[in-house]
This record gives sequence, C-alpha cells and structure tokens, in this order.
Amino acid sequence: IERMINEGMINKINFDNIPNYKYIDEDFKNHPYDPNNEYSVPYFWGTLGILYNKETVDVTSDSWEILWDENHSQRIIMMDSQRDSFGAALKLLGYSMNTVNEKELDEAKDLLIKQKPLVMAYITDGAPDIMINEEADMALVWSGEAVSAMAENENLDFVIPKEGSNIWIDAMFIPNTTQNQPLAEKFIDFLCSPEATLRNIDEVWYSTVHTEAIKEVDEELLNNAAFNIPEEDIGKMEMFRDPKEFMDMYTSRWTEIAAD
Repeated sequence: IERMINEGMINKINFDNIPNYKYIDEDFKNHPYDPNNEYSVPYFWGTLGILYNKETVDVTSDSWEILWDENHSQRIIMMDSQRDSFGAALKLLGYSMNTVNEKELDEAKDLLIKQKPLVMAYITDGAPDIMINEEADMALVWSGEAVSAMAENENLDFVIPKEGSNIWIDAMFIPNTTQNQPLAEKFIDFLCSPEATLRNIDEVWYSTVHTEAIKEVDEELLNNAAFNIPEEDIGKMEMFRDPKEFMDMYTSRWTEIAAD
C-alpha cells in the first residue's frame, strides 16, 4: 500500500461512506504505510513465525536459528518470498528486516545459501497442508496459516522467535481505476461490520482489528498465541516498509540464492 500510495495508484477514501470504520482498533491506525489514514482501512493483521511439530522439534532456543538446524535436513519449509525469507535471516543476525545496508544483506544472503541444503521446499502456499500431514518438521509461515494448521493437527504449534519478527496489516483500498468509488466504499463498510468480520475470521483465521468482533471470538481461538499474539512479542516486531529503489538489492540477492 505504501508503494502504491507513493506511485499515485490509490484514491483517498471518503470515510463518511464507511460508518463501520468506528470499529477499527486505534492501534491499527496511523501506521507508516498510511500515516494519516487517508487511503486504507485495516482488515486483518498477523506476523511471521515458525510452525513446527512438537513431537520432533525442540524450540527451547526460541530462535530463528531453529530453521538452520541440521538435524531437520530436508524437513524444513521456507517461503518463496524474498522479504519474508530474508526477514528471518536478518532478524537472526540482529538486523532490521528493512535494511538497505549491502553488507547486512550479503550476510543474510550467505546465511540463506548455507541453509539451502536443509530446505525441503520454497513455497508460498501449501506449507500448512504439508505440516498437517507431518511430511515436514517445521515451516516459515504467516500466523493465520499456523492457526488453521494447528486446528487440524494437535501436534503442531507456533513460535515467534525471540529476535523479533514482522508485523503486517492487511488493509482495503480503492485503486484509481475504479468506476464507482461510492459503491467500493459501501462494500468496505460491509466488510467492516461485526457480522461480516466474524464470518471472515472463521474463514481465514487471522487476527482481527475489529473492537466488537473480538468480543465474540471463541475462547479457544483467543487462547491461541498465533491468533491472539502476546504484547511482549508485538513489542519486538517491525513492519515491512517500501524499499523503493533499493528493492533491487533484495531481488538480485534472492536470485543468487535460487541459482546457487
């Protein structure tokens, strides 16, 4: 969203047409991608962490280094996503997920190349199913994927490593190619209703930004740390920023990893 705002691809929203915006928790407003809340409406939020099998993986180190454990060679799933996979390596090294420092990025690249022989697959979708079937020991996943997988297999759990992670907010916006902005705003308002939000939680399993819907969420889900993420973990998270012209620094290194 930040990038699309910078490139003039998104219209400002008329919030008079979105009365249900009142239900959006203030904690999810005024973030760097839309600092004045003019272009977007938060929808869901979550983080990045490790989904693992409690029967086979020891997570007492509470660290991203688990993903480099040779005892799980060819039983580790990484994301086919340069920002997310680089993010895990950068945090393990003690660096920001948004770094544009070439030395730090090279260190992360080397770490991911070192890890490559241990990795079963680099995928964007499908990791939860593999984990549910216990065909892998651990996977780098988004929190909502972890919640859905844990509901299917009691041997699975989720950890947000101690070095910190990413916090992201899924938000709705209106592209400048719209043919009917008032209708788009009406649809966004519908999705912000308590009823629609609860139905969507049941479908996607991600954490909600909705102050009323959260009151109706099942207690079992509220007790799941992949859904109701602890404040101590949130305090160590950072949001991905648009790297602008520096994106090539990530892309070129990700290409090297894939080709190695």
